[in-house]
Amino acid sequence: MVGLKRLLEVKLKASSLTEVIVATTVLLVVFGLALLTLNNIMVSSVRKNTLQMQMQLEQLIYQYEKGKLKIPYNLSQDGKIITALQVQDNQIQWIEFSIQQKSKDKTVEKRMLKIRDDEK
Repeated sequence: MVGLKRLLEVKLKASSLTEVIVATTVLLVVFGLALLTLNNIMVSSVRKNTLQMQMQLEQLIYQYEKGKLKIPYNLSQDGKIITALQVQDNQIQWIEFSIQQKSKDKTVEKRMLKIRDDEK
């Protein structure tokens, strides 16, 4: 019985109040930095999201390849400036497609070789 009493009377070392406050503060700072970093990543990805503009650009390219888009092409619609121009670099003729959204300061551009000779 005496051995059992000694076993139950073992003193546990506890942390002081200062150590608990310091550990809690460190954890809060780490979590705060993680939240700020995650917020910056999310805001950045939303700003750079150009998926819809890229899809519109692909539609323009498709229309050009099928002969339904005349070059040069200019359109201003929903705050976007959509253009398709013929460009020449070192004897190579390109068609340059671009969509520019002024309100969000986004631009998507794509170039392809000129495939038709019926344009001037």
